[in-house]
Amino acid sequence: MKFFFHLRLMIFISLSWIFLFSFNKFIFEVFEFTSYANLIFIPAGLQLCFALIYKINAFLGLLAGALITGVLVGEPQINISNLIFISLIAASAPIISVYLSDLMLKYGRLLEDITFFKITISSIIFASISSLLHNVYFAFQDLILQVQLFKSIYIFFLGDIIGTLIFLTFIFNFQIPIKKFIAKYSLI
Repeated sequence: MKFFFHLRLMIFISLSWIFLFSFNKFIFEVFEFTSYANLIFIPAGLQLCFALIYKINAFLGLLAGALITGVLVGEPQINISNLIFISLIAASAPIISVYLSDLMLKYGRLLEDITFFKITISSIIFASISSLLHNVYFAFQDLILQVQLFKSIYIFFLGDIIGTLIFLTFIFNFQIPIKKFIAKYSLI
């Protein structure tokens, strides 16, 4: 029974990631600095939301979603090892940031102590980790120019924060149903 729950969770997270990534690419492509850095990246909010609710159990869904999206919408210069490493960063950054944030901010077992302030701080931690890890990897793999590194980190950071705050503000407005969902379907 638990296996099927994890399988459904992974599929749901993956499909949500693929849909929102494609939607973001279509709607906000005009805000792209490079093909890797967008000034508005709403899927970052989805990543953080799933990491907040499911913690480490969200990892496989985020990883599968990032891998599939990379294959479907990936850049031609991305080889399989780059795709795997970029997907690992995309899946692990929200998980790491949630654990770090929870150590400092104490969300509560079922997120009962979460506030908009805590979400904002978590978004900043997540955006920092994600933008640094992604862009340092991009620079070492020559996927971005070394001279673009700091600007790309900055755009990536802003895009993750803006996207996370847009997504989580929408979710936060539906806080009561979300808390019931967490209480019913969380693995905590």
